[in-house]
Amino acid sequence: MSDINDLFKDEVESKKTVGKAVWGNIDKSAYFYHVVTKSWNGDRIFNREVAEYRHNLLCKLCGDKGVTMMFSVTMPNHTHDIVMTPDWSVLSEVIRLLNTHVSPVVKRNYPERFQRGRPVFNSSPAYMALHDPIALLCTGKYVYDNPAYLREENRNAPHSCFWMFNRGYLASPYDEKVLQKIFGLSARDVFTLFSTNDSATVRDFAIRHYSDWPEEKIRALFYK
Repeated sequence: MSDINDLFKDEVESKKTVGKAVWGNIDKSAYFYHVVTKSWNGDRIFNREVAEYRHNLLCKLCGDKGVTMMFSVTMPNHTHDIVMTPDWSVLSEVIRLLNTHVSPVVKRNYPERFQRGRPVFNSSPAYMALHDPIALLCTGKYVYDNPAYLREENRNAPHSCFWMFNRGYLASPYDEKVLQKIFGLSARDVFTLFSTNDSATVRDFAIRHYSDWPEEKIRALFYK
């Protein structure tokens, strides 16, 4: 399995595992995807207000389109969303609509930065297909850990879904039943696993937990 922590550090080296429309290499055979959207030139565009607007709209679009949210974190200059989708084209439309509506909100919040038609987002989102439960769980841990440097500075990410997990209550389009089916864990258990273990321990847990899953079951849940 690829080192999750390295997947998005170097986009050139990551082309084999991460797809973009501009690269023409998106793996469209999965049900689960990790989507990363970056701001243009690394601009810090997400404060709490914009991040909450984005997440609320994302949840509405996903609910309307039959996409299930797994994990989502908004950082100051990029976002991480892990979803289960009936088809990649559905997810692509959700992200397109999302960014179309978020862009003017960002521009209104930072008018001094966008006076000359400067774009809000990087050329296109990155999509990583997740084809097994180990990759899904480890990527969830990666998303949970993404704001670690902010927590060390006594700051929070502009938005994180994990407060819901900590409370043990998931609002639609997050789905406790999907967590139970895939991970055999409640939302609270997922939070405890992520918050009390490092990435290597979570990976070891996932390997042990899924060691008896037959290939047929994995293909049925993770491949179209």
